[in-house]
Amino acid sequence: MVSSGWDETKIKAAIAKAREAAAVANAVEPRAESAYYDQSRDRVIINLKSGATFSFPPALAQGLAAASPEDLAKVEVTPSGDGL
Repeated sequence: MVSSGWDETKIKAAIAKAREAAAVANAVEPRAESAYYDQSRDRVIINLKSGATFSFPPALAQGLAAASPEDLAKVEVTPSGDGL
């Protein structure tokens, strides 16, 4: 059997390092708190955890130009807040 070189100590260290990197990213990178589609303005609205709001017309986002209002209304924020 070939050893991967990963033992419990290395795995725990890698997990700790990943958690630290996530904490730094959460502190300095924009994270979404909520998002919704405003059909009357034809805008996807994203409320960030920092208190800022970002909006854009769906036609500007790759893959959303042909989306229906019903599909756009289903927008959800990923648990980490770094994606929709």
